[in-house]
Amino acid sequence: MKLAAATVLVALALAAFGVAQVWDFTCDDAFITFRYSRNLARGVGPTFNTEPPRAEGYTSFLWMALASVPHLTGSDAVVAAKVMGVGLALLTAATCLATAWSLGEGADPADRWLSASLAATVFAVYPLTAVHAVSGMDTALAAFLVSLLGWLVVRGGRVPAPAIPCCALLLGLARPELNLASLAFIIAVFRRLQGDGRRRFLRSVLLWYVLPGALYFAWRVSYYGALLPLPFYVKGATLEPRGLLSALYFGVEVAGCFGLLLAVAVVNLNSRCVPILSAVLVVLLYLLHPEHVMGFGHRFFHPLVPLIAALSARGAVLLLSAVRERLGARRVALAHVGLLVVGLTPVVYHYQFVWQEFRQYARGMGNAHVRLGKLLSKYAAGEGTVLAIRDAGAVPYYSDWETVDCAGLNDPHIARAGVAAPSYVFERRPCLVVLQSRRPDKFQPHEASEQALFDECVRRGMSSVGTLEFKRDYYLWLMAYPDSALANALKAELRRPG
Repeated sequence: MKLAAATVLVALALAAFGVAQVWDFTCDDAFITFRYSRNLARGVGPTFNTEPPRAEGYTSFLWMALASVPHLTGSDAVVAAKVMGVGLALLTAATCLATAWSLGEGADPADRWLSASLAATVFAVYPLTAVHAVSGMDTALAAFLVSLLGWLVVRGGRVPAPAIPCCALLLGLARPELNLASLAFIIAVFRRLQGDGRRRFLRSVLLWYVLPGALYFAWRVSYYGALLPLPFYVKGATLEPRGLLSALYFGVEVAGCFGLLLAVAVVNLNSRCVPILSAVLVVLLYLLHPEHVMGFGHRFFHPLVPLIAALSARGAVLLLSAVRERLGARRVALAHVGLLVVGLTPVVYHYQFVWQEFRQYARGMGNAHVRLGKLLSKYAAGEGTVLAIRDAGAVPYYSDWETVDCAGLNDPHIARAGVAAPSYVFERRPCLVVLQSRRPDKFQPHEASEQALFDECVRRGMSSVGTLEFKRDYYLWLMAYPDSALANALKAELRRPG
């Protein structure tokens, strides 16, 4: 017990150090959700622009609603999201430990505690856990809810009837694709019950999961006029496995941390492990198909990591039990330390690369997107202040301008068309068009479709009023009408040191 407690304390210290290293990282897409949250807090409603058409560019209704709280109270939404994310990551580590303890049923209590602490430790210290805790995205929320649901399903003792379907509902509101995990868990519980227990559980599922889920779906279809959120149209889930390469990279990283223990667990599955494994596999199968746009740090896979960590604890407790039986209790502690070293070695190896990558991203965001958004905020948003941009996160959020999202995540027409046609963009009369270029001295588009938009800007008399460096081969090109007050003001501002 003391060794398990010491392991957890060390994990918390290392996790805190990791969070401190990447604290400044905020994903540009997080600001998309914050913009919806701010409009909700203002009474405009959960939409990207104040003017129609309404857009549903967020995929987590629950996170969007939570992020409206700091906007209502006048707090810094970015800091609030990071604090919530770190708190949710800690809760996820706790539920991971509790689930791992339940999966070790039948083993010596000391071995159960050691294996559970090992699972929670590897999850907490896993470098991407810190990244997703501070990213401002819904990932930490989804990871907590899926791990909580997993614990409710596998724990011993009776679970209050509404707990599982209510948690399943919240999970679906956090990430739509995780309804697949909810269904896998619900089916597992239904199969486990008998007679009246089945009927009571089914009534509870209908009342607390199906009915409110159907009402929410009906509301959002009526409000937005689309069956699915716009990111689903942009990413395009098809029969073609567009996410296969992302899944392979994720599998390699997970295998490095949990591979040995997972192999032992899968070979020696018990009835409590089956729901966890089923939920992981069904979500993985879905994630093979959509394109993982902005899938940094295996973002769409990360909610599965606490389930995988808990499942690996089943392998750990079997190995520790074998050591206890064959070599004696004194060797169990050494075996635990050995398993911890095996699990954490790839984690430590990856830390240096993770920190460097996400700190560089944070510096680039501050120098380019956040700086531009704050510069534009000096000009009162109103008629004529329309922005067209592909990176429609921090710049629209800080500027508060009406925005044409050229990527389509927040524009129903572009999302369905698949491309931002120059004629459509200029129907909105933007006074500033922000493009992505590989070079600062000559326009060289990151996306081939932006060449046509650049040509149209030039044809209409726009010219570059400056560039902002996000990273070495990624520059924001600012296209405006050269004689406009905005162009002159931006030129003057950009001459000053960032």
